[in-house]
Amino acid sequence: MADRFLIYCHCAYKQVIPEETRSAVWRAVSGADSGIVAVADLCELAALRSDILKPVAECRELVIAACYPRAVRWLLNWAGYGLEGVNLRVLNMRTLPPSEVLAGFGMEPRVGEDGPPPPKGEGKWVPWFPVIDYDRCKNCKQCIAFCPFSVYGLSADRKVEVQRPEACKDNCPACARMCPEVAIMFPKVQDTPINGERVDDEEVTRRRKDAFSEQLKKGGDIHSLLAARRARAGGKRFTRPAEASAEGSQGNGDK
Repeated sequence: MADRFLIYCHCAYKQVIPEETRSAVWRAVSGADSGIVAVADLCELAALRSDILKPVAECRELVIAACYPRAVRWLLNWAGYGLEGVNLRVLNMRTLPPSEVLAGFGMEPRVGEDGPPPPKGEGKWVPWFPVIDYDRCKNCKQCIAFCPFSVYGLSADRKVEVQRPEACKDNCPACARMCPEVAIMFPKVQDTPINGERVDDEEVTRRRKDAFSEQLKKGGDIHSLLAARRARAGGKRFTRPAEASAEGSQGNGDK
């Protein structure tokens, strides 16, 4: 088992990290033989179950420069890394100054010319999808009823999980906003606490009290309202362009 595994996430698809911070950290990371693994986007790697993340479960200490710790922890959990016995330390580039991020890596700021170009993502789709905080989730299944794109499903033990991350609509965090336990996060969103920021009890109380309050004033229970929302969406399965082309080709071959 390796002692340490260091990851720098460039968050290539969304501008949620202050550019000054991202540039300063990347300049130092790319200009030193630091042993840091630089990735274009941690969300993308998790969604693709990339082999790049395999050392995550095989080290004693894991240090990641990315975004909010709560989001990073449950993103890795969803990707299959429970991190038992691993000391996880997340350097939040959304809130920390560059000097503190680099200090967490044991590095000093680097002055001078910029380093090489940052890593680029696969580019097949924008890795925008929900991440579930299972310390908060009560398995109420409202997210399954709410989402018209079939992003969510049930595991073998009947627990809500994100099953089709690629089906999520880009820039839509609606399911996170309606979650009564504030258990759903979108690491790339700006709004707190659904971006992974810490949740306080007052926020949970407000969510439980206000969820769908305007609709409920018009009559009906929340489950029927959720069902009506899915019906308005047509109950259609979201299909990516590549899938649509493949399905079309298969259909033409049957004629």
